[in-house]
Amino acid sequence: MGLMTTTYGHSRTDVRRWPDDPDVRRMLEEYLDYLDKLPSGSRPVESLLNGAGLDFTGADLSGLDLLEAQLSEATLSGVRLVGADLYGAWLIGAVLHSADLSQCNLRKAQGRTCDAPRAILHGADLDRAEFEDSRSEEH
Repeated sequence: MGLMTTTYGHSRTDVRRWPDDPDVRRMLEEYLDYLDKLPSGSRPVESLLNGAGLDFTGADLSGLDLLEAQLSEATLSGVRLVGADLYGAWLIGAVLHSADLSQCNLRKAQGRTCDAPRAILHGADLDRAEFEDSRSEEH
């Protein structure tokens, strides 16, 4: 049996629902347009999503290529990221209330001090991920 590979979305047509904030949508569109033009296997630093501190409320980014995305202190409450590639992503201090990260690739993700009550991580790959001092339950 051969290695299974997952293909992640990397174009505008792969977005199921855009964030409510028009500026965040525009930034995400630019990111995906850039990704879509890259040769296969090419991934320069400039190609990484910089969404630090932004509000992604209302989005469904399931299945997208968000490899090493900078999402520290971003608001991802209620956002669907089912099956997304967040390998090596920075989620430090992110707000993930009720976010759905089921089946996500979160290997080597940095999520220290994130606020994630009711976040769904069913089947997520958390190998070598760091989520110390994160809050995952309502108090």
